Amino acid sequence: MDSQISDAFVIFSVSVLKTILTLFCCPGCKQGVTLRELSCKKLGLSICYVIQCPTCLWEHEFTASNLANEEQKGSRSKMEVNIRTVMAFRNLGIGYEGLENFCMQMNMHKPMTRNNYGKVIDSLHDVYLEIAKQSMRNAAEEIKLKEKTTDIAASFDGSWQKPGHSSLNGIVSAISVPTGKVIDFEVKSKKCKGCGAHTNVDQTSEQYQLWKLDHKLVCGINHAGSSGKMEVDGVMTIYKRSIMENGLRYLSFIGNGDSSTCKTVLEAKPYGNEVEIVKKECIGHVQKRFGTRL
Repeated sequence: MDSQISDAFVIFSVSVLKTILTLFCCPGCKQGVTLRELSCKKLGLSICYVIQCPTCLWEHEFTASNLANEEQKGSRSKMEVNIRTVMAFRNLGIGYEGLENFCMQMNMHKPMTRNNYGKVIDSLHDVYLEIAKQSMRNAAEEIKLKEKTTDIAASFDGSWQKPGHSSLNGIVSAISVPTGKVIDFEVKSKKCKGCGAHTNVDQTSEQYQLWKLDHKLVCGINHAGSSGKMEVDGVMTIYKRSIMENGLRYLSFIGNGDSSTCKTVLEAKPYGNEVEIVKKECIGHVQKRFGTRL
């Protein structure tokens, strides 16, 4: 016996669907039905179709995808197929051009516009960020239950979008030593698309000043200085909010041998003059350096 059909997405040829519909009849006059596409109601990759009886003009309208959120009816950025498609191509590291090329090679309809593609990304960013924060809060609570203390050892490391110290974006992560789970992270950036789009605008005009005032709330630039300093500033940000965010203190600093980052933390004394932070070397980096020199 066949298993129950799952609520999953499949790639289905429209010509096959039309052939299948010839086996069905109108519920009113019992005559054959036809399939028609409503191009005016296309929502990205969610196509709208009408099953119609040419005899009695009975018809039934449906779309190829459900809404991810029923409260957002008519929104292209909220159709489930559009959201899942953007998620898939982002996770594969392929942008909008790759999505367009995929649809062309598969003889599919054109995907959502670039503007709507960006709206989906913005929506996903908010959801991903909230899930990440909840996951890190759960990891912090797990540490407290397991270790019976709020003073722990944490490993800190920075990564950049491009190799070397010329990247415009970087991220710093804090990993709990007892559990090996990420408990905090900080993204640093020296670039903002909004600011870049206004570089040739008269910055003394009233219109620009009004835009700048509103843009400050969403501006992506949160770092000034060298790209190498992103790691130092990111670690300091994580230390300063550790008690408020997770209720933890990172009293053992495990780094990758970068003395400048640890030195800044030790001198800043984020937990007060009476609390000492101890630096420990990451055994993995020590082994790597020994192995390279041997």
